Amino acid sequence: MRPIDIKIQNTAVREGIVEALVICWKFSERDAGKRQAACRILLKRPDGGCLYDTGTLETGKQNGHRLELSFQTHIRFFAEVEITDTEGKTESGRSEIYVSGIAPEKTPEKNWIGNGTGDPFYALRFLEPGKKLKNAYCSAAATGQYELRINGKLPDDSVLNGSWTDFHKRIHYRTFEVTALLKEGRNCLSMEAGNGWYYGKCKDGRYFYTMDKGYEAFGDKLGVNVFLTLEYEDGTREEVVTDESWRILESPVTYTNIYGSEDFDSRKENTYWLFSPEEEEKLAKAAFLEDGPKLGTLEPMLYAPVKVIRAYEGKLAAEEADGSRIYDLGQNMAFLFELRVKGTCGQKLRLQCAENWKAGESFHPMTNSWCEETLSGETECFAPKFTYLAGRYVKVEFLQEAGEEKPEVLYLRGCQISSSVERTGEFYCSDVRYAEIQNLIENSIRNNLQHVHTDCPTAERLGWQEPNHLMAPSIMYTYDVEPFWEKIEWDQCDSQYPKGEKDVDHGAFPHTYEAGLLPSIAPRYARFLVDGGDGSFWDIIPWGSSLVMGLKERERFYGEKKDAGDFYEFIRKYTDYQYEKYLSYASVYGKKEGVCFLRQGLGDWGTWRKEDNSRENIETAYFYRNLLLTAELAGRTGRKTDQKKYEILAEDCKEQYNNLLLKKHPVTGEWYYQSWESDDDGIIQGNQAVPLQFGLVPEDKKASVEKSFLESVKEHRFLAGEIALPYIFRTLGELGEMDIVHDMILQKEHPSYYRFVEKGETCLPEFWSDEARSRDHDMMGSILEWFYRYVAGISSEDGYSSIRIEPRLPKALDWAECRYQSLTGLVEVSVRRKEGGRLEVSCRIPANTVGTLEVNGKAVVLTGGITYRVS
Repeated sequence: MRPIDIKIQNTAVREGIVEALVICWKFSERDAGKRQAACRILLKRPDGGCLYDTGTLETGKQNGHRLELSFQTHIRFFAEVEITDTEGKTESGRSEIYVSGIAPEKTPEKNWIGNGTGDPFYALRFLEPGKKLKNAYCSAAATGQYELRINGKLPDDSVLNGSWTDFHKRIHYRTFEVTALLKEGRNCLSMEAGNGWYYGKCKDGRYFYTMDKGYEAFGDKLGVNVFLTLEYEDGTREEVVTDESWRILESPVTYTNIYGSEDFDSRKENTYWLFSPEEEEKLAKAAFLEDGPKLGTLEPMLYAPVKVIRAYEGKLAAEEADGSRIYDLGQNMAFLFELRVKGTCGQKLRLQCAENWKAGESFHPMTNSWCEETLSGETECFAPKFTYLAGRYVKVEFLQEAGEEKPEVLYLRGCQISSSVERTGEFYCSDVRYAEIQNLIENSIRNNLQHVHTDCPTAERLGWQEPNHLMAPSIMYTYDVEPFWEKIEWDQCDSQYPKGEKDVDHGAFPHTYEAGLLPSIAPRYARFLVDGGDGSFWDIIPWGSSLVMGLKERERFYGEKKDAGDFYEFIRKYTDYQYEKYLSYASVYGKKEGVCFLRQGLGDWGTWRKEDNSRENIETAYFYRNLLLTAELAGRTGRKTDQKKYEILAEDCKEQYNNLLLKKHPVTGEWYYQSWESDDDGIIQGNQAVPLQFGLVPEDKKASVEKSFLESVKEHRFLAGEIALPYIFRTLGELGEMDIVHDMILQKEHPSYYRFVEKGETCLPEFWSDEARSRDHDMMGSILEWFYRYVAGISSEDGYSSIRIEPRLPKALDWAECRYQSLTGLVEVSVRRKEGGRLEVSCRIPANTVGTLEVNGKAVVLTGGITYRVS
């Protein structure tokens, strides 16, 4: 068996590896039917030196192999894997070249330099390699966003560089190969810094959503940090770091704001990389940021960088009386624009965006953000560097003096940006409407995968946490996001309230936020401390629970790894924090003593019927699930006492939940979960689906609750918000009620996915309404999971080492096909309806995996790499 596609599993980039790398591989079709018996993993230098050798490991596991070691700075290496199969034959394969980051002992924590202000600037270092160069690598970081250039050229096609983190806890650097950009003689290494989230600024009344919502700047001086390694042909190495020898130059970016505003003065542009030594000498020297705030540890950025994924040409849609032009990009998106324009020196242009506009109507941007350019008099291209815009329509306004000829716009282009994650899934079926819904949701996913999983690219741009588990399957079927999800998990850990931190809600209820809380957003770029009566927006258990629930989804798709133990203490503290809230329910809300619930959050947020948020039902069910997952993680990591503790707490919670909420319906006679303290005996869909999925229902009443749930969906319409929605689809999928879901998603009126398609939306809006505030949220997009997991029938609990195939076609579909590039290899399913309603299935799972196919009431054992056709 020959291993292929050998890679480091916990990184999406090939440069910047430091330690604790995880190795995985796949097998090709030629190894169909074979099984791995043992493996050996070696890390080698291209010159033949060995850095690490696991020795022979007697295991069939082909992913999750964690190697604990530290590297020297900017070392080239590759992984070689030797596989021995069950017949005793051994073959090997090797990965592509990887490059290490900055060795921990050399991390330049104090080498931060700047211009001493919070305004954008260039930091320049001129150098002249003294020998013939072999390799050159540059690790770069900034306190906000940045652009690294060598001799005026970018090292790759990434944009908006600079991770979004809690800068007090950790700052990410990226490592770039820059060998080809350096030349003989004099070279210029430059870093241009922008504000990003580090030091948010407002001017002219421009929009900054979190500025009045608890945002606190991390410092008031922008900084950059660079570590360049030059390796020469003779084997010697030279290191260049940021220090007082660097020079500072004013940036033509005169203002930048993370919420879509950036001003650029073209008159200040120059070819600084061509400066002579005399011109360099005239520049101010860089200042160290020694007197600045505490900055977090420097760590490598291992998730996929943000890149332009598609360009859309703007079409002139209208020209207003004042000469302003409105362009239609044809797609609602997160984007960088490119405006090519010719005008007179000193003239100004302003650009604003909107998600929604109709011919003949006034142009109303969703936010008061804009970009402004001052022209140099040459034909020039204006494009933001440190922020991005969002919407479909762009208004170009000319700010010339009265009677002055307006500039000439040569073209406007919108460049859609997203995390450059690799696509893993493809789903097709006989109903084209499914593809239209899929496109709607995928656009929203791509627009919201930036440096965090944002809630929307327009108004908020925050890492609200609940989609990171609710939408995880839908996203993970479609894209490889493992390193990205790990970054998100560490963002949550960094946001957790430590011992001694405390806040008090100044809204309708006296919520106290203290040690252990995992806030609803991460990183903490705001503090939402007001409960206006609908619930706390800061302590919401489906949001905080993303740490443990998102981790569980990551393990389902990418396999269980040792890093789960790294998160245990954060999860335990959060579970203990919520347990105190659970016990204090009666005192906080003035309820009968002895009754315990959680209710401080938002219930089924975004529900069609807001009066049915059912906060006690939803929040407490999540608490129960957290107790079980905490117990499971405690057991896996050897904490047996903790495991027993949380198992007992879970049983107590389950007993009270059922005693207080599980009722017999007066009409149907079936058991159902009633909304707490509600006189309405209506059967709320989410109140049944969530406890069914979380294992809260007593075994002897499960069939009865399922009947009640089916009663609640008999109109073939879902009545749910984002929290319950995936569980409704999962429950219907497991019960084989595929026709109900088919009808639900294609309703002519809301709630409906297809309603949005027919209304001309190009992304999924925030709520089930034609007038939703945001037209670009992915939080309600969990139907994608149903496409892959229930229609195509593909699922796994262990990172696709063992795989289950159980396709279920709605009667309205004639066929469906799906390809999913799992961690262990390609999973393919093709299903067609034959005469009499029976299904014909063709499927194949990767070599070295095992699986089962269930179709037409029979089960077939699958062997990896072999194609099966069953009818």
